[in-house]
Amino acid sequence: QARQRAKTILALAIELGLPTLSNLIGRFLLDQLEPDPAAQACHLTAFTSHIKIFHSTTATFVAPSDPSGIGRM
Repeated sequence: QARQRAKTILALAIELGLPTLSNLIGRFLLDQLEPDPAAQACHLTAFTSHIKIFHSTTATFVAPSDPSGIGRM
């Protein structure tokens, strides 16, 4: 049975133990959307929208002494 994941920023913040997650996401989005620091001060708000979490993992292992070289097999 898959575990239910957070569907709100508040629930995700609790799950991850990051109480400032909403503010951090708001700051990140503001930095991306409004690069001018002077204009940022009047627009900073916490992020409160619903979220969807997609689990994905990628791993690449390369040994320095790999005989196949840096291009791998």
